[in-house]
Amino acid sequence: MALTFTHTLKSVLSGQTIGNGASVTSSEQDLGDDAIAQQIWLHWSVSGYNTTPAGNKRMTIKLAAVAATGATAETDCCPSYVFTTDADQAYYGCVPVASLPRFFVVKAMNDTTQTTDVGGFHATIEMVVETV
Repeated sequence: MALTFTHTLKSVLSGQTIGNGASVTSSEQDLGDDAIAQQIWLHWSVSGYNTTPAGNKRMTIKLAAVAATGATAETDCCPSYVFTTDADQAYYGCVPVASLPRFFVVKAMNDTTQTTDVGGFHATIEMVVETV
């Protein structure tokens, strides 16, 4: 039995416009049967905002487990990454992620008082998927 390692990029949220106080959630992602993710990185970007953010000036990205395909995503208590975005400019960021469940969603929340530029938010997960 041989192991296979595949470098994978999952574009989970692409070209999203996120209003003030709003959020967007990806479709359910599936790593696949008998698969494990390693060397996981969450990449995100926002091209800017309608004007300079005020208030909390935060974007939050959550990686929420889904217990079984089609089940409710567990977004109340899940790994969350908070980024300060306090100017009307482009931001690019990435963080290492410890692990991923087989089924998961990515939820991005805008807490900046300003809407992102139209189609300006993107999130991608980079990983090496190991399968048997």
